[in-house]
Formats: sequence, C-alpha cells, structure tokens
Amino acid sequence: MTTPWPRIVVAERTDPGQEPEKQENEDASRYVETHAGHLVVLCDGMGGHSSGREASNLAIETIVARVAAAPAGADPGLLLATAIGEAGRRVFALGGAPERVGRPGSTCVGLLMHPGGTEIAHVGDSRIYVVRAGQIWPLTRDHSVVQEMIHAGLIKKEEAAGHPDSNKITRALGMKEEVEVELRPDIVLQQRGDVFLTTSDGVTDVVADSDLLAISLLAIAAGSPSQLCEQVVQLANARGGPDNITVQAVFVHDPGLRPGASAARTEAAPVAPQPPATAPATATPAAAPSHRTVPDAPAPEAVTPLVRGGTMRMSVFRAPPAPPATSPGAEPSPAPPPQPKGVASTLVDVEDEPPPSRPPRRGARLPIGLVVAALGVVALVVGVRRLLGDDEAPAPLVESPAASASSAR
Repeated sequence: MTTPWPRIVVAERTDPGQEPEKQENEDASRYVETHAGHLVVLCDGMGGHSSGREASNLAIETIVARVAAAPAGADPGLLLATAIGEAGRRVFALGGAPERVGRPGSTCVGLLMHPGGTEIAHVGDSRIYVVRAGQIWPLTRDHSVVQEMIHAGLIKKEEAAGHPDSNKITRALGMKEEVEVELRPDIVLQQRGDVFLTTSDGVTDVVADSDLLAISLLAIAAGSPSQLCEQVVQLANARGGPDNITVQAVFVHDPGLRPGASAARTEAAPVAPQPPATAPATATPAAAPSHRTVPDAPAPEAVTPLVRGGTMRMSVFRAPPAPPATSPGAEPSPAPPPQPKGVASTLVDVEDEPPPSRPPRRGARLPIGLVVAALGVVALVVGVRRLLGDDEAPAPLVESPAASASSAR
C-alpha cells in the first residue's frame, strides 16, 4: 500500500516596496520538502536594514534545519513550534547583551503539511490564510497591540489600519530569550483545491482580505500560483508599498491525507501558550475561543467594490455552511457550489443597464399656462364692459348720414 503524501505547488514573491528608507528587504521566505512534511515559512525582520535581514534569514535557516533533522515519527505540530522557538533563541543571541537597545528581531509564520493535516504556528503579525470553496479564512491572529484592542472591544477592525499603534507588535523572535510560539490548537485538514497564503505585514497593511480573495480566485481559475503572488505584490505597490512585501501561495492538488486523519490534537505543545481561559461550553457563542475550525473562523466582512471602467467587481466573503462530513480515512468530498449568500465574485455590467426614465420637462408646460392667463384677462375685460353697458349704450364709432342731416335742421 502506498503511503499518502500531499501533492502541492508553491510559488513565492518578495519585493522591497516603495518606501525609500526600506529598500533593503528584511523579509525572508522558504519552501522545502522534508520527511516531516512540506514546510513553508516566512519571516519579517526588524531592527533596521542589515540587522533585520540577518535576523529573518537566521530564523529561516534555523527552522528549516531543525525540521529537516527531526527523527522519524516526531509529532509535526510540536516539531514546528519547537523549531520556531529555537529560532527565537538564535535571534536573541544575535543581538548580543540582553540590555542592548534596538535588538534585531523577526516575526515568523510557518505551516507544515503532512498526511495527518496542516500545522500552523506563528509569532508576530505575519499571517496565514486558506482559500477554500470561494471563501477566505485567516488561520492566525496578530500578536499586536491593535489586535489586542480589537479583541478587547476597544476599537473596531476597520479602525486598525490608521491607528497610531498599528506597527507595534507584542511578540517577536529575539525580543526575549524564550519566545511564546502560538501553535494553532486544531489541525487544518487540507482539501483538494485549497490555497494557503502566507503574507508579511507589507501585504496586509494595504491589501484587504477581500482583495486577497479576489486575486486568489482569478489565480485558481488560471491554475497559476505565480500569478497570485505577482498580482498581490503589484497591488501592494500600487497602494504605496510602505513596507517590504512578501507572499507565498500553496496550491493543494492532492491532500494526501492518511486514513483516520483528525483535526483534534492528541498532544499539547509545551511551547505553545494556550489562549486566555474562556467560559464553559454552555456560554454564549461570543465567549468561544478565537481559534476554531476553518468553517467557523471568519466573521462576515463588508463588500469591497473594485470599479474598473464600466464593470464593477465585488468580492463578498461570508462563512459558508460547514463542509459535508466524510467517513474516517476517506478523501474530503468536493465542496458544494457556493450558495446565494456566499457569493465569492460577481461581475455586474453597469454599461448595459437601461437609462432611467426622465420626468417630463417643466419648460414644456410654460406656454399653456400663459395662454390660460391671457384668456382669463380677456374674459375679465369683456365682463366689465358688459356691466357698464346696462346703463348707457355705447356711442357709435362712425356717425350715420341720417343722423347728421337731422341734427342740421
């Protein structure tokens, strides 16, 4: 019996962006196939120029080496989380003395796809998304000041972009000797047709989730992960490119799941701190943990219209019904067609719509009103003349010859 193994196609693209002071790219990314699974990792360096670049590259090299050297049978989730933790210690050591100001650092986000599912771990504000059945879900939550404020209800999500603290993160490799790596509690069971995206904040600061969805759907139709990466970079640069831009796209051609693969984790990772304690299971949905299974992850988002000439493209992403359950060990069934309330992309041609009917012009009624008014004046004059004629007949304008002869005698 052949052991199942996921078959994927990976593309990645990085760009320094448009900011003159950030032309030395501090982002780093890597894809490598290991015996533990397909490893996709992205790091966004901090500390300025060469320090940030050195930190992100050191983190990448450490994670790849640690995963590749792991013994057979190692738990993939623990392996990914501990590899990122090791990278944190290496980056911290790169900064020298603990009291040093302006230490180099890096964010990190990684996925490890294997026959048991896809493990997700991260530190900082770089992100991972999955596009499935015409929908998009974030699989990570930023470790940032603004995200904590959103989670606490202090500000709304749409207020985050222009917030003064939008560039402040709460966790990063190199900030402390021991970094708190967040390992996603549930394992994502990849499906045929899934697209996983990793992005640095140079993308997500200026490209909305709905834009990522629209670009992904076009790339899926074209079967080109390279097109997806290229268009994301172009859009980020078109919107100012205020930071280094990096995106990776993973197209799943065959999930390669082994029989009995489950989203439940069988062993807790000691390096992965658990989310804040939540209310018991009887609590309201608002008290549920922030990380849930993929179908329940996103909240409804606003429609983002993109108008080009006479055509409007609207990308709408809402949480669809949960995919149909599959028997243990069976390959996930194809996703059902999108429902009317889960429209992924709609084209509305606004040029062919009939013009609205125009009300009658007010100027066309003006002459009729003048005629009616003139007739009223004439009728009034005639009436007055008749009243005066009851007492005395009006004198003739021309005197008759007979009347002239009589008056002469």
